[in-house]
Parts: sequence; structure tokens; C-alpha cells
Amino acid sequence: MMTFAFIIVGLLLLTGLVIAAVILAGLWFGTRAYEDRSQEYVRYDVASDDGSQPPG
Repeated sequence: MMTFAFIIVGLLLLTGLVIAAVILAGLWFGTRAYEDRSQEYVRYDVASDDGSQPPG
């Protein structure tokens, strides 16, 4: 009976670790994408100082 309990606890811990890893990866990639977009806006602002029209 104890081995069964250990297996359940181990599976719960593994599931929690996987969920935490997915959440952290999502946050990391989300912030990376946001930073990339904000850098593009900064580059665009600098490039548009000459009065050129925005693309599209």
C-alpha cells in the first residue's frame, strides 16, 4: 500500500513540475516576444523620424 502512495505522490510531483515548466516557458517566451515587438517599435520610431510613411 505504501508503494502505491509513493507512486501517486511521485506522479503528482511530476505533474506539478511539468505544469510549472510549461507556465514558466510560456511566460519567458511571452515576455521575449513582447520585448522583440517593443524593440521593433523603437527601431520604427527612429526610422520614421525622416518623415517616411509607415508600411501598409
